[in-house]
Amino acid sequence: MLRLFSIGGVSWRFSFAAIFCLLLSSCLGLLLGQDLNWDAINYHFYLPNLILNDRFEQDFFAAGKQSYLNPLLYFPFYYMVVSGVHPVIIVIVLSFLQGFTFFVLFLFVKALLKDKLSFSFLLLVFFVCAFCPIALQLIGTTFSDLFIAGFQLASLLFLVISSEDGCWKRLFVSGFLMASAAGFKYVYVIYCLPLGVAVLVMFWGQGERLFKALLACFCGGVAGFLVVDGWWAYKLYLEFGNPTFPYFNGIFSSDFYFDVSYPIDRFRKDSVLEVISFPFKVALPNSYYYSEVISPDIRLAFSFFLIAISFGAYIFCLGKFLSPVTWSLLTFFLTSYLIWAWISGNGRYALIILFVAPVLAVLMSCQIFSGKIQRIYWLVAFILQLFITLVVGNPRWSPIEWADEWYAYTVPIEISSKPALFLSGEVISFSFLTGKVHPDSSFVTARGQIPFPDMPATMDRLDSLLERVESGIVWGLSYYATDDQMSTAYDSSMINAKVFSRLGFSVTDQCYEIKPHYMQYGMIPVSIAACRLKYDTDLLKLTRFQHSEADRIFEKMAKLCKDLFSPSVTPPLQFGSQWEAVYPGTENILILNNGVFLARPKRGTYLVKLTNADSVDELNSCPLETLDI
Repeated sequence: MLRLFSIGGVSWRFSFAAIFCLLLSSCLGLLLGQDLNWDAINYHFYLPNLILNDRFEQDFFAAGKQSYLNPLLYFPFYYMVVSGVHPVIIVIVLSFLQGFTFFVLFLFVKALLKDKLSFSFLLLVFFVCAFCPIALQLIGTTFSDLFIAGFQLASLLFLVISSEDGCWKRLFVSGFLMASAAGFKYVYVIYCLPLGVAVLVMFWGQGERLFKALLACFCGGVAGFLVVDGWWAYKLYLEFGNPTFPYFNGIFSSDFYFDVSYPIDRFRKDSVLEVISFPFKVALPNSYYYSEVISPDIRLAFSFFLIAISFGAYIFCLGKFLSPVTWSLLTFFLTSYLIWAWISGNGRYALIILFVAPVLAVLMSCQIFSGKIQRIYWLVAFILQLFITLVVGNPRWSPIEWADEWYAYTVPIEISSKPALFLSGEVISFSFLTGKVHPDSSFVTARGQIPFPDMPATMDRLDSLLERVESGIVWGLSYYATDDQMSTAYDSSMINAKVFSRLGFSVTDQCYEIKPHYMQYGMIPVSIAACRLKYDTDLLKLTRFQHSEADRIFEKMAKLCKDLFSPSVTPPLQFGSQWEAVYPGTENILILNNGVFLARPKRGTYLVKLTNADSVDELNSCPLETLDI
């Protein structure tokens, strides 16, 4: 058994590396501070709460479309929050656990380069690999991606050490770990195929050994996915008839959601030129090219340049062939990069690519360039990366000052004392409030990233939630920016009544403030307004008629402008005098405001044309023209 995990023997350097990675990660997390990011507010706390307290019948889309993701990696965070652990301790614990990923990264670098480089040079390569801007931003946060990267790196580590003897047990573990990452978060399934291709390349031409290697990796992958996500997929299937609910509902057709399969292409690269230029563009301080925050990464440009030069030298100059391990990792790297760029493009989902790039470049070039040249090359890369990160990098998504608790909000007793139905009227949900109000309260996201599905099965579910709340109290929730000088006299004008009227609720003047106890750096503190709602069947009939007219107009525009808007099964929403429709297939948004259409594509280009909505029926071609702003 010990031989299966052998990586060259345990030494003082091995022990020191483990302690160093764990302690350094903990210190960095503490130094960077608390991050109350969008996802932490939206669903990181809610997912464990859903399964541990069996809230399936109690809530419905409490955290929007992310309500039913696999909750496993969020359990440590949830238990610390409900136990009242101070945020400082929470950050230290999360950072410490995330330090294991950096330790596995060290083992991976060591396994590849221990016989080729001095230990001091190996350490330099490790620091270059580890100094990934997005990875550093994730330390101490509630995001699961850095944990998942540890599983992926361990998978590649077992692949590398299996090359020595083709041990099928190690290949089984490699497949198990890579598929486990996909089980934790479905987007990471994009790396399973590249792993299979890497195994194929490593053992190519070895007959029965190749077959056994592929079989072991495949069986390990199936086992890993089922262990991590099988139980959860089965639970979702029993509840909603879709094992990935609400995702891929275009395939499973659950009655509880739109027949749509969500893309993950907010940062997707649309052309070959974008894919080729990405490693160099990402070195620029562009905050929305592959991440939501500024994350310039110079290491990628250095890595891709050296990989290209080395590959050309091997093929055209030296006449040599790469080793099976190098070929295997190069295949995994390039295949992963192409699939990721085509399907996702989100930097948080590319940590394995960002970690592996420098070490692969060193592995390919160590026989071409002298050690001195390489040391200088990577030392310059590290210094430049350190400089640009300190100057323009953003250490957090939403940094806040330390508070006494993670979700430092005071909920008025009028809201928290009795069971109630809470409806969120924002794109973001307020599902973290499930831990601050009466435990028998129910939560629903009325707006969300994709609107609440007002279809027979979902409206019946909403009716059942109304019936289960014995008090009959319904609260509408909305963000409200305030400061110390602003009046605390809250009224119904603070929230968007149109979002709730779509579901048959009118807004009353009984409103309260759910106030934060922290300061968000560089921003006005944001409170949550909670206003009492009243169910009105006549209002529901009226709004359904208005929505049917809006549906007709937006459907006609989508047909006329097929290149801009995919067929949408989600309804348009009304905000004041403005209507908005989201098209999941393209992530474009079409807005109708006082008879004027405005289209907002994901790339930030605006397509504007003064077109009266009443004349849409008379149009025969797309009326929108492109204007770059």
